[in-house]
Amino acid sequence: MATQSNSVGATPTWKKPAPANSLIIGKPTKAKLTKAQRAFNRLVTTIESLRREIETRTAHLNGALTFYATELHPLEKQIAERQKEVIRLMFPFLSGRQLGRGQLKTLREVIALQLHAVIKVEGDLTEDDLKKIFQVVEGVSVETSKQQEMEAAREAFEEELEDLGVEVELSDFGPDMTPEQLAAKLAEMEQQIRESQGPGGRGDDRPKTKRQREQEIKEQALEAMRTKDLSSLYKQLAKLLHPDLEQDPTRRLEKEAAMKELTIAYRNQDLHGLLKLEIEWITREQTNAAQLTDQKLSVYNQVLQEQVAELKSAIYTLPLHPRYHPIRNLVDAIFRTVLLDRVGEVQNLKRNLREMKETIRILQGPNVLLEIKGLLGARMARRRPGPFDDVPF
Repeated sequence: MATQSNSVGATPTWKKPAPANSLIIGKPTKAKLTKAQRAFNRLVTTIESLRREIETRTAHLNGALTFYATELHPLEKQIAERQKEVIRLMFPFLSGRQLGRGQLKTLREVIALQLHAVIKVEGDLTEDDLKKIFQVVEGVSVETSKQQEMEAAREAFEEELEDLGVEVELSDFGPDMTPEQLAAKLAEMEQQIRESQGPGGRGDDRPKTKRQREQEIKEQALEAMRTKDLSSLYKQLAKLLHPDLEQDPTRRLEKEAAMKELTIAYRNQDLHGLLKLEIEWITREQTNAAQLTDQKLSVYNQVLQEQVAELKSAIYTLPLHPRYHPIRNLVDAIFRTVLLDRVGEVQNLKRNLREMKETIRILQGPNVLLEIKGLLGARMARRRPGPFDDVPF
């Protein structure tokens, strides 16, 4: 494909041969590239750029995840253990008459914050005494609370989708889903949304205009051409790469690997991947590349445009993958980029840990009631930062 002609039967002389694995259509000495060829080159360049960006962002996210697992999470676990001690030391004062109504309300809030912070780090409350404390403070069990939160989130999501005119089944969306199940469910939901909205993204039964009907017919024709061309390209490459026809052991292994890539690319309707394989192996075999007519390019360009849209969507949603849930708060909500001040994050957690240790020392001291009243009073009045004000939750 790197040395394609501009019209059927033409054999131009190239100024500079394109790299063996390049998809860019070169420029002949006397002829200009057609509009379709220029569009093809732009789309191929965009796809390769987007794929490099996905690799870069994935590397950044994986690096942040590794840093979180090795440096931040151990500190969070230490803080969670101290928070459990604080909860156990403060809870007895909820049942006495030593505190006023406002102080009791604030104390209940503080204990609740600590309990939810522990759940966030550890995923649940495993100790029976903490489960009982949660029941007293929140009025429901931990399991019921998690279920209520999930149902509230599901209802809010269903309302948003309903406003868009989309019906998606969310009854099996629950707190016990594994990251893999959650990812599969999200993919299923995305597919349902696309199917509900239809080719034009309408999602309703309003009559189509003449222009919309013409566009739909055009899209159906292009889809038929695309399917035919992708299938034809796949069959050509499958014949070229079939390992059973290769006698040389090394080449056989190479073709087995290439066949796996081919199968995956075809299954994903990845035209860019198919073209890459065609260029590489046609160059190796030193055979003539198939002609790229403008008619075929119009089909390919539509597929490549779809791939561009999918890759942009993949870049935007990449940080939302369940794998990166632990570092969700380290990702910019708008630009979806990792915002990680490694030194600052560590220092902040270490400061929280010191404050929790100091709070425990105070609660274990001889004047514990006086100290609790002072801490609660400061929190209620917001006169000064208290040890509970920046609880990570």
